[in-house]
Amino acid sequence: MSRRVAVIGGGLAGLTAALAAARAGANVTLIVGGQGVHHLFSGCLDVLAYPAGAAEPVENPLAAVAKLAAENPRHPYALVGVDRLRRALAFFRQELAAAGVELLGDGETQRRVVTAFGTLRPTALVPATMAAAPKRIAAVCNLSGFGNFSAALTAGELGRRLGRAVAALDFAGPAARRDAIGLSHALARPDYAVALGDFLRERAPGQTVLIPAVLGPENTLAVKRGIEERFGGELCEAPGQPPSLPGLRLFTALRRRVLDAGVRVAQAARVVGPVVENGRLTGLRVKTGPFEQIETADAFVLATGHLVSGGLVGDREGLREPVFALPVVGASGRPYFDAAFLSPGGHPALATGVATDERLRPLSGERPLFDNLFAGGDILAGFDPYRERSGGGVAVATGDLAGRYAAGDVS
Repeated sequence: MSRRVAVIGGGLAGLTAALAAARAGANVTLIVGGQGVHHLFSGCLDVLAYPAGAAEPVENPLAAVAKLAAENPRHPYALVGVDRLRRALAFFRQELAAAGVELLGDGETQRRVVTAFGTLRPTALVPATMAAAPKRIAAVCNLSGFGNFSAALTAGELGRRLGRAVAALDFAGPAARRDAIGLSHALARPDYAVALGDFLRERAPGQTVLIPAVLGPENTLAVKRGIEERFGGELCEAPGQPPSLPGLRLFTALRRRVLDAGVRVAQAARVVGPVVENGRLTGLRVKTGPFEQIETADAFVLATGHLVSGGLVGDREGLREPVFALPVVGASGRPYFDAAFLSPGGHPALATGVATDERLRPLSGERPLFDNLFAGGDILAGFDPYRERSGGGVAVATGDLAGRYAAGDVS
């Protein structure tokens, strides 16, 4: 009989945990409370860019992870290890590729993505739609007066960084809604795509052109290649302000793989507490609207995220974990937030979370709260995903490992 696993959380760690457990042969239920913060995700997967004290991004993320793990045994990467991280990234890439989303990179090289502000963002795994080397970009083109993007601003800053001129273009095009979703649907229309290709053939023939990240939610690479064939050059998306279509694409593809793997998804469901029998976690109290039911399983994964997604909540008494009342550690008596919004040292609250043992089992005191409860993703203590630029890698690595632990698939 298959081992039953319940995963709480529909973010990057939760989806990865559910998929890993299902691929390991478990019968998996994924409990999702809402739509999450998928629209804030750039679509790039950061592994590690700025270890503690680093002013410049490291050039080999996996090598930096090995050094970080040796220096900081409480960091989630130290619990996973470089070899498991490498395998988790490969598993993640393969699953997304099967759903039509191609991520380039293996974690050995820090890549650079040009953002909508003309800056160069370090990251490890990059969507194929953003993969053009910055030095090849000759022009920046806005589409239909899209208000969240300025070709002139982006071209000016990118040109300053590259030390040469970058052209700024504005494509009026056929009628289209002037927002990210509207433009993505317009680009899927033959008339709009053909008109853009013809415009670029006249203004930037054979060149690499940066555009807003609005290439569309489906068949993205086919849309991109069709326009490229029209003008003989290369398109490159620039991640910018939300909603992030590359992030939505990635999560849509990952969710499709989860469903294809046979995972049962309980949507709009909120876990309000555990069911404990003789000291063992046997189930979860789950509310959907006014109704409450018990979700039983053999093992459980907590992947509810951090403050933004409600994995941790705050009140006058401090931060707390609301499902299992787990201790929140990491601030060490300091104020949770620095007075400077863009504090170079980060905000202490962002490095708080739940401590675990070496098998990713959340601790209550010195011991795991339950032998069959595992955790992954931003809810973990010991790291600051924003300052380090490590959130995506930690989510995938710990989600994968927590799912496999829950499924009984780790030697």
